[in-house]
Amino acid sequence: MAQAKVMPGVCGLETVLTARMVDFDTAELQAESDCELVQCAVDALGTVNVIEAVSSDCVAAACRRAGMHPACPIPCAIVKTVEVAAGLALPGSVRIDFTP
Repeated sequence: MAQAKVMPGVCGLETVLTARMVDFDTAELQAESDCELVQCAVDALGTVNVIEAVSSDCVAAACRRAGMHPACPIPCAIVKTVEVAAGLALPGSVRIDFTP
């Protein structure tokens, strides 16, 4: 299992993503978020094939269909969380800091 807390920025709608491996190539996704668009995208994805999630645009496509902004960091965070749950990546923090 992998869990990531995402603080996406100006919107302030924090999200906690969870990915649990169901079997060797399938992960179940869950989200706790104040953002309805994130909930919609993660609910639509539900259970994903790990290889598809990390090597195709299925996550980005689901997020686009849910109406998420193109620069929202959640799609990337979903892919990273699936990678960590599957043992394909090490957990580590990611930041984008803007300076005035």
